[in-house]
Amino acid sequence: MESEPEPFGSLLRSFRIRNKLTQEELAEKSNLSVRAISDLERGIKLTPRRDTIELLAQALNLTEEEKARFEQSARAHRYTGQKVLIGRLMPISLTPFVGREKEIKDIIDILQKPYVRLLTLTGPGGTGKTRMAMELVKRLDDTLLEGIYLVPLAPVMDPELVPHVIARTLEVDESISTNVLSNIVGFIQNKRLLMVLDNFEHLVSKASFVADLIANAPNLKVIVTSRAPLQIYGENIYSIPPMTLPSSPNITSSEAMKYESVNLFVQRANAIIPNFQLNDNNASTIVEICRRVDGLPLAIELAASRINVLTPSALLERLREPMKVLTKGAQDSPPRHQALKNTIDWSYELLSPSERKLFARLSVFTGGRSLESIERICLLSEDEFNEPIVDMIESLVQQSLLRRDESFSGQPRFYMLETIHEYARLKLEEYGERELLCQRHLTYFYDLSVRARYELEAGINQEYWVKVLDEEIGNLRSALSWATDKSPETALTLAANLWRFWQIRGYLLEGSRWLDAALRAADNARDEIKAEALHGLGVLAHGQGDYNSADKYYQQSLQIFESTQNKEGISHLLHALGTLAWMRGELDKAEDLFSRSLEIRKQLGDPRQIAVALNNYGYIALLKGKLDTAEAMCADSLVMSRTNRDSWCTALSLSNLGRIYLEKGEIKPAIDSLLESIRLLEELGDKRDLAIALTNLACCYMAVDKSIEAKVHLSRALQTLLELGNKLDIAYCIETAAQLTITRGEITIGADIASTAEYLRRSIGYELPPIEKERHKRYVLESISLESFELGNSRDIKHAIYWEKEIDKCLEWLNS
Repeated sequence: MESEPEPFGSLLRSFRIRNKLTQEELAEKSNLSVRAISDLERGIKLTPRRDTIELLAQALNLTEEEKARFEQSARAHRYTGQKVLIGRLMPISLTPFVGREKEIKDIIDILQKPYVRLLTLTGPGGTGKTRMAMELVKRLDDTLLEGIYLVPLAPVMDPELVPHVIARTLEVDESISTNVLSNIVGFIQNKRLLMVLDNFEHLVSKASFVADLIANAPNLKVIVTSRAPLQIYGENIYSIPPMTLPSSPNITSSEAMKYESVNLFVQRANAIIPNFQLNDNNASTIVEICRRVDGLPLAIELAASRINVLTPSALLERLREPMKVLTKGAQDSPPRHQALKNTIDWSYELLSPSERKLFARLSVFTGGRSLESIERICLLSEDEFNEPIVDMIESLVQQSLLRRDESFSGQPRFYMLETIHEYARLKLEEYGERELLCQRHLTYFYDLSVRARYELEAGINQEYWVKVLDEEIGNLRSALSWATDKSPETALTLAANLWRFWQIRGYLLEGSRWLDAALRAADNARDEIKAEALHGLGVLAHGQGDYNSADKYYQQSLQIFESTQNKEGISHLLHALGTLAWMRGELDKAEDLFSRSLEIRKQLGDPRQIAVALNNYGYIALLKGKLDTAEAMCADSLVMSRTNRDSWCTALSLSNLGRIYLEKGEIKPAIDSLLESIRLLEELGDKRDLAIALTNLACCYMAVDKSIEAKVHLSRALQTLLELGNKLDIAYCIETAAQLTITRGEITIGADIASTAEYLRRSIGYELPPIEKERHKRYVLESISLESFELGNSRDIKHAIYWEKEIDKCLEWLNS
């Protein structure tokens, strides 16, 4: 962190306010003039005499420690700027500059363009804008400039003083009787100079002077560091990002050190504990520390300063409340750099009262915020604020308290760094509006879930609504958490609205936890809501391969729907139980359940649900080896799904048809169907069905001796299925991999993989259906010795770790 004296004027003002004195009252108590007090606070008078300091200290009742700070500030602080000539008087950094090579190169490239006269480095407090500017000064080509002038503006409180501070830096006449701009321009003339105006954000009302200066000095270039742009003609803006961060904490120490944030933490920790080292034991913790503080250099340094007291694990735990931990900056740093809260305070104080309130309210969101959601949740009435909400959001973006991005739909979306988010949450508590805003947030996202459920069930625009919910997943989690505690039945309904999304996206465990928690909290909820939630729990348990739990939930849900004579609910549950029966290998039972479900759906006249039933009915026929019947049903389902504009059922029908064509030996139509299915499933984000389609596509490539393509698709499918955890799906995928190894003549590996697939099927009581028995016989039993296969099956299947290792070996082979 850059060393900078504490401003005497701001220190005087803070002591005066603490004592609840006006400038007039302090002047009277200290026997000084009001003008003298005003000049000192505004920075016009820069070097108070010792007797003045003594009089002020007595009037303000300063302690000895506070008086010492007062005297030190008066002695050390000079708001004259620093003239930096090439090769002379460069500020000496006491710590090494870490990373930022891309940013340095980008900025130098920009500055070297002849038409770039003004470049503003922006970014949130603590991103290292000043340090970046100093590093730039060191690296700029000496031959291109005749001089560099550094003008530190943080201590200057009055925008009207900006011209005078610049003049003083250049050592030109700044007296009131002269034209300061003319004097500065007269000094610069045609010199090729660079001026660095450091910390301009609180003085932007005087940005016009910078514009005038550039307009009248043709060879002058200006770098400004500011949390907000100057918004003047000719300004070029470069936003300094946080330091690079690993996307996941699960990396080795050598990999972690490639990232700037981790490198900075380790360097600063080494300065405190010389033998501190990053190793594979603490790497993930330190990576998570850097992620928790958003990769902000200041926050990383403040975190590292605690390493002499806290272990990395203890530090990470305490960073749940970052404002309480990141408070120990260097004593010679400016006050705003001695605690993270002080840094954000600096930006917060520059906001209008309305902007401050909006900023606090924006903390109710988790993740991103759309403009619509901000207006609906944060604006309590149309005339609440005296300025348009869009203008206030723009101001927050300019102050680097919000970051604007673009959503998948092309609409603006706004984000906060987590450290800033935590600060805003504290401000919301101070306003006393947390309960109100959380309830409005819940109402908005509950309404969104109702619309999304309808769209997902209707099958139209499914891709769009899956992306909407994915984008809002942080907010949905927050709404669920709040509602589970405050409004359990609302939480249960919200979770019931979302289970289809969780199923499609493969968020099976998370969805199960939310539904289970909501069911426990909402014991007195209406039966219809409980039935839908139990249905969702069954589907998600089913997807994880927990068939016993799925059966229990389905039966409970069906019982409620039957008691309320809800035919639509009954048809859904009969269908779900039919799917479960097929997964257990009970094909006749599955066929009967699908038949009953289909009959009800025909009575209800629901074309989408009829198409879904036909598709699954066709899949049962496929498993039984009735390929023509299967093709006819799945083809009918495809036609209906396309008519209904149901992307999900269209994708599943195409996937099943691809498998049917494969079994009939019609490889080209099989590949065509599967590729279209995969495209749709990728757009939907349906992980499970995508993995099955990829496995079937791998079978097609095996049939035409394209083993490399087959391995690529199987590897991708297996990685996804391992993430989801359904044993039957994993078994199907690795059985296909076993067939591939065997066709390539790698019999031993094939035997081990085939045995692993058999173990997984036995562990859930699954018996191969006729069509798969035939493939198993053809590719496995007839190709490897019975002894090899039985040897694999004779291993102790209770040792799941062994089989997990075998699956890892299979994945390693696929990736080889």
